Amino acid sequence: MKKFTVKLIALALTLCCCLGALAGCGGATDDVGKLTLFYSDLSGVNTAIKRKSDLYKKYMEVCGVDFTCLTAGGGQAETKLQQYFNTGELPDLFISRTAEKPVLFKKMIDAGAILPISDYVSETQYPNIYKHLSKYEFLKSNIDFMGGKTYMIPTTWTQEHTMFIRKDWLDNLNAKLASILVADGVIASEADMTDEIYEEYKFGIPKDLMEFYRVCRAFSIYDPDNDPNTTTYGYTSSKDMYSDNWLYVAGGGYRVMEDNDGDGKYEFSGISEGNKYSVSLINSMLANGYMDPSWVTNESNNKIAAFGNGNVGIIENQVMLNTVLSYFVTQKNWTYAEAAENIVMFAPPAGEDGSYGIQGHPNFWTSVCISSSLSESKRNAALKFMDWILTDEAVDLLTYGIEGVHYKTVTDENGTRRESLLGYEDEKHGIYKTLDGVDTFSGLRLFTNITSGYYNEMQTNGDKVIAAMENAKTYNRYPDYYMLTEDTYTEHFDGLCDKMIGEFTLMERNAAFTCAQPDFSKKPSEWWGAFRNYNAAYNEAWNAYVGTMKSTYKAQAIADAYNEAVKHGVKTAAPAIDGFGRLVLD
Repeated sequence: MKKFTVKLIALALTLCCCLGALAGCGGATDDVGKLTLFYSDLSGVNTAIKRKSDLYKKYMEVCGVDFTCLTAGGGQAETKLQQYFNTGELPDLFISRTAEKPVLFKKMIDAGAILPISDYVSETQYPNIYKHLSKYEFLKSNIDFMGGKTYMIPTTWTQEHTMFIRKDWLDNLNAKLASILVADGVIASEADMTDEIYEEYKFGIPKDLMEFYRVCRAFSIYDPDNDPNTTTYGYTSSKDMYSDNWLYVAGGGYRVMEDNDGDGKYEFSGISEGNKYSVSLINSMLANGYMDPSWVTNESNNKIAAFGNGNVGIIENQVMLNTVLSYFVTQKNWTYAEAAENIVMFAPPAGEDGSYGIQGHPNFWTSVCISSSLSESKRNAALKFMDWILTDEAVDLLTYGIEGVHYKTVTDENGTRRESLLGYEDEKHGIYKTLDGVDTFSGLRLFTNITSGYYNEMQTNGDKVIAAMENAKTYNRYPDYYMLTEDTYTEHFDGLCDKMIGEFTLMERNAAFTCAQPDFSKKPSEWWGAFRNYNAAYNEAWNAYVGTMKSTYKAQAIADAYNEAVKHGVKTAAPAIDGFGRLVLD
């Protein structure tokens, strides 16, 4: 990173170096020629560079563009990037959320601070970048302030969130199902239980919100761990409200502009009747003790621990199966294989109209931008770096490692596959070492494919992780017009969403808004109406909230402007992703 004024000095030094090279002075690129990369959590990459790890040495052999990293703590990258921009110190290459957080991205473009990458690539010049960008042509139309150019190289991402449930708890409940059905008023006595009733009422993976509510209630009140001395809850999320977005998607959408009635007009999902229903449902779960009361306040590690330590039966989380299982290996001395049989990943439950999924992105999330202040030689180095890192060769290196060092290729009657050479992390419990744990240079894949690590078949329980990622493709949800922007939206949408999150949290925790629970002697399919029997206090609060959102927080103005912008936008279809989590370029 250099200040813009210092860039001029760097350029002069580069020219001097070039003149020296013409006079016969060669050798390796010096520090002046190093690129500076920036994003969250790149300290491991720097460490690998300093110790000249195997991956780093291989990278220098096949790509050769040397660099160093600046980094920020988790979740702080956009804030730090704003500071760099304000002081004229943008890193050479950096990862940004671009038009997902449009204010900063627009400022950088308007100031001429980032490179219009599309001006520098073609089928013959940096062809890998060119082919990659061709899959995201819709962004040129949807992000109006890019003026028909592309200032970003999307990094491949596939939906990585799933639901986890304690199957062993379900089994425990089913073992005493007769007594539960008596308590719920389904049958008069345990003697009335029949095989037909068992099959009809047994607990299983919840497919919709009412089945979810029933399982969460049972996990909270019917002693699912067979230990009356422990307090258990049905559900928690892995982090903040974003990790609960599936509950709002089941009600139409989460902090997006949506057209639920199909009339072609878009409105903010946070004021929809579907989201009103979701808030009511969550309120009921919290008020009745079916959801971990620390749901809003805990940090992500605490929430995963709540699930892993036996306090909660369902959690939403990334497909980090072995991280989740590690708690059960410690607590119950299971092997990782045994734990994987008892902890099951599943798709999020559906709403009343069948809507379900987890809010995500059209197979990319963040993007790489390049500073416009680079000298020609550094700009070319930056483009060379990106042209290489988008290749399968690069993703393979950063996902699997080096053949003969980290893995070997085996061919037999079952076909060709990779087998790890890394050995066990814990042989007793059956957990293998990972490439990320052995060589942290692998973290560089954030600049090309964020989620490729999930597709490493050599990881413990790799078949289950890959299957979960493939399943997640079926429920990935994103706005119809992804990153559609215009001035009103750009200026006010973040504030609108922040207000929604704050108000939802207050309403969900307000006991005065709790509706009456359904009749549990009836089947869950008959419960939907109960959570729509809103009381007067909730109706009044919701109506006031909607009015404030439309006026003070510009929801109506945003909708009006957005519906005009739709006329020039392009409806988004996510680029295809293959079975290895890679962008399909053919």
